[in-house]
Amino acid sequence: MNTHQLLDIAVKLAGLEKAPADSGVHVEGENIKKVLFGVDMDTPEILLAKQLGYDAVVSHHPRVTEADILEVLDTHIDKLEALGVPRNKAQKKLAEKREELSYGTHVGNSRRSESAAKLLGMPFLSIHQPADIITENIVQKHLDEKFAGKNLTKVSEVIEALEEIG
Repeated sequence: MNTHQLLDIAVKLAGLEKAPADSGVHVEGENIKKVLFGVDMDTPEILLAKQLGYDAVVSHHPRVTEADILEVLDTHIDKLEALGVPRNKAQKKLAEKREELSYGTHVGNSRRSESAAKLLGMPFLSIHQPADIITENIVQKHLDEKFAGKNLTKVSEVIEALEEIG
């Protein structure tokens, strides 16, 4: 398996037509059998993967450019609107997050992890939105089955149901 195939599988499982801006192959690789996967994979984790004999590193949270992250945030506005939140309210709520993320992309070294992976010859990719969608679908299916036909559900019952997934 190669890095592009790994990403394609995640995109397909998420029901997306193409990889979103927050997901992609940063350093290509082939013959991948053993992957170190984590939420925030950076230079130390890439070094660890290399030392422990992994074939690739997959990070959930990517290091992205401002344009990438703002494009992804727009999909959240669409999703909130589909769930019944008025578009203007969704935009207002996410405006603060947009500003915070925009600032963060200016002051951070957005290619540090990618540079380390290239120097180490370690295949590296990030799978953000597809992983979120896959997980959301699993959780929603579990909750729908657990509370089918039940009109009122307490928060404590939802928490208990979520703990069953773990």
